[in-house]
Amino acid sequence: MNNHNSSETHVRPAENPAEQSPAEASEPQGPVPAPCPQGGHSPARPSTSAVGPSDAEDQPLNAYEAKQEARRARLLGASAQAAAEAKTLNARAGAMASVIPFGQPILVGHHSEGRDRRYRSRISRTFERANEVGQKAQNLAARAASVGTAGVSSDDPDAVVKLRAKLAGLEATQARMVAVNREIRKGGPGLQQRLIDLGIPAMVADSIVMPDFAGRVGFPDYRLKNNGAEIRRTQKRIAELLSAAQETEREPIVGEGWRIAEDRDENRVAITFDAKPAHDQRDRLKSHGFRWSPNRGAWVRQLNNGAWAAARYAMGVK
Repeated sequence: MNNHNSSETHVRPAENPAEQSPAEASEPQGPVPAPCPQGGHSPARPSTSAVGPSDAEDQPLNAYEAKQEARRARLLGASAQAAAEAKTLNARAGAMASVIPFGQPILVGHHSEGRDRRYRSRISRTFERANEVGQKAQNLAARAASVGTAGVSSDDPDAVVKLRAKLAGLEATQARMVAVNREIRKGGPGLQQRLIDLGIPAMVADSIVMPDFAGRVGFPDYRLKNNGAEIRRTQKRIAELLSAAQETEREPIVGEGWRIAEDRDENRVAITFDAKPAHDQRDRLKSHGFRWSPNRGAWVRQLNNGAWAAARYAMGVK
């Protein structure tokens, strides 16, 4: 068995990065500084996030936030389990390969040839499996790190509060950019100190008055337009959420073996069936944005007017 063909040498893979603990892999590396006017990064630009870290630590989690934390914990646990399995598989494959002397060829035609090839094939498959499981651990850790980073969800019962805090930050940023550009247009002595008084870091105050590649000074026009568009989008979302909260709950629609209803607590339109729907019915639900929720035992979509209309259309309600 200790025979080896030089054309079938094994290269042991590099140390699996998935062996890094999920907590380390998903630990944030600090806030990303806001961009400077000319596209660089300001090391001290104030954050406009809706809820700062200190505020979040002082406030108890609401139901939505608790659910997000539970999801993050599940993903981190699965990542840790996968990383441990990858480490075990990698060690097993290494131990299997270590019994073959380096450079030992397979003796073609010898009675051990078939057994030796099968053994080496098992080593290769074990290394490949270790790499696959390690990649799975990395993906799970990345998913855990991304939980709660997609902005303010409409499922969050505190969404309006958080959006208003975000809006206040956006409006303060807009006012500061306008004021900085006004001071730069004025020019004159003491300009740098006036910019610092407006909240611009000293390092940025030096560079902000220097023309960029397009000859612009201060905050470029596109920065103000983009921030203004985000202000209007946030205002629209707040108005929509407030309007939805004032709407009365729709009466359920009951058909032969199915039921459409609103779930205000979960912010979902739910379609339930007495029995598993047919394949074409399931495809029709998916095409209208509904997804099966095992926890709820229903086909669901985020609650809004479009979801209610889609549910009626999918079930053939006039």
